[in-house]
Amino acid sequence: METRQGEINNLYFRNPEVFLSEAMIMKVGGLEEKYLEMDQKLTNLEQNLVFREEGEKDGRFSLENERKEEGSSRGGNFCELEEWQELQKITVRAIEILSEWEETEDIRIQVQYAAILVGKINALKKKDVVRSHEVRKKVCTLVRNVIRLNIAEEVFSEEQIQLLKEGFSLITAQNIQKENLLQLNRKFRNSGLQTMPPWE
Repeated sequence: METRQGEINNLYFRNPEVFLSEAMIMKVGGLEEKYLEMDQKLTNLEQNLVFREEGEKDGRFSLENERKEEGSSRGGNFCELEEWQELQKITVRAIEILSEWEETEDIRIQVQYAAILVGKINALKKKDVVRSHEVRKKVCTLVRNVIRLNIAEEVFSEEQIQLLKEGFSLITAQNIQKENLLQLNRKFRNSGLQTMPPWE
C-alpha cells in the first residue's frame, strides 16, 4: 500500500529541478513576447513622430495646432461655448442700443450712445473667439472706426445705423469671410461714412 502511495505522489509531484527549469523557460518565453510587443509599439511611435515632423516641415499640418485642438477638445469647448454666449449677449445689447439711437435726433445723445457702443466693441475684442479670428477682429475695428470718425459730424441716418447693426451681427456670424468685411466697408463708404482716418 505504501509503495502505491509513493507512486501516486510521484505522478502528481514532479522533480523540483525539472519543474523549475520548465517554469523558467515559460517565463522567458512570456518575456520575449512582451519585449517583441513593446519593440513594435516603439517602432510605430518612431514612425509616427517622423511622419509628424516631416508633415510640419512641409506645412501639411502643425504639431502646435494639433496640441491646441487636443487642449480645446479636453475642456476648451465649454469655455468657447460660454464665450460665444457672452459674445452674443454683447452684440444683442449693442443692437438694442442702436435701435434706441435710431429714434434720437440729438447729436449729444448720439455721442453718448456711441461711447457705450465703443465700450461694447472693446469688450468684444477681449474675447478669445474674436482675438483668435482675424476677420472678426477687423470687423470690430472697422465698426469702432466708423463710430469714432463720424460721431461728431451729424446725426446718423437710419441707413447708416442699419449698417452698424449689420456690422455687430457680422461679428457673431458663423461663417464669416474676408469678403464680408470688404463688403461692409464698401457699404459704409457708400452711405457717406468714413471708415479710416484721412491720413491712412
